Amino acid sequence: MKYLLAWIRIVLCVLIIAFFITGLVIISFFFGKDIRRAFRIRRACVKILNAVLGYKIHTNGHIDPVHPAIYISNHRCFSDPILALQYFDFYPIGKAEIEKYPLIGFGARQTGILFVQRDNRESRNQVKEGMKTALQQGLSIFLCPEGTTNVAQTTKDFKLGAFDVAAELNIPIIPLAMVYHDPAKDFWIPTDSLIQHFIRQFGKWSTEVDIYFPERPFSSSDPIVLMHQCKEWIDDKLLSVTVPPEVAALAKYNLKV
Repeated sequence: MKYLLAWIRIVLCVLIIAFFITGLVIISFFFGKDIRRAFRIRRACVKILNAVLGYKIHTNGHIDPVHPAIYISNHRCFSDPILALQYFDFYPIGKAEIEKYPLIGFGARQTGILFVQRDNRESRNQVKEGMKTALQQGLSIFLCPEGTTNVAQTTKDFKLGAFDVAAELNIPIIPLAMVYHDPAKDFWIPTDSLIQHFIRQFGKWSTEVDIYFPERPFSSSDPIVLMHQCKEWIDDKLLSVTVPPEVAALAKYNLKV
């Protein structure tokens, strides 16, 4: 049954994404490209996708959107940015492989994304400059500073790059904590393919997740202080759901997915 449900959802997601991308392309053809219009269309698409995927989202706290800002979250699975996109408009930073995904890669390019080759220093530097340009234009950024998915109870060490940019440009950081209720099925388990992960997570009727919002943005002229403040805030929220030892133990593989 789980395979049937997962594949039905895959087909529905493809159709929904194709519908919205087609609409965006047609509108852009007649009225020109507008990134903020693309953001609005993307948010509408994401809300429908999250409903189709069976997400039951419980929000904790509230913060009004801030622009420009750097939004960050812990990284449990491929859909963390999708959840954040339901509430905020931003340029996500995603791994370069996403650009090759059929339909998804095209849609990501049309609605704003910065691709990075994580093992390529030049690519990382280019993305850092791209972040600065977007922020200086009043656009926000989203990234997962762990750099890859993580199955441990709390976050991995954060990469410093985004916090350097925030401190340099005096840009606030808004951390989000994604707390999934069923780690064994919701986390991207090391060695799983994208399809295996999708079936594991969305082959069940619903996926419950708590999303925590801070009361205020975080800011500091010291990037290291800023990084530790955000990490501690997220880690505190992650402790609300215990990760089973057999799942947390998989973190030792430290595999990139």
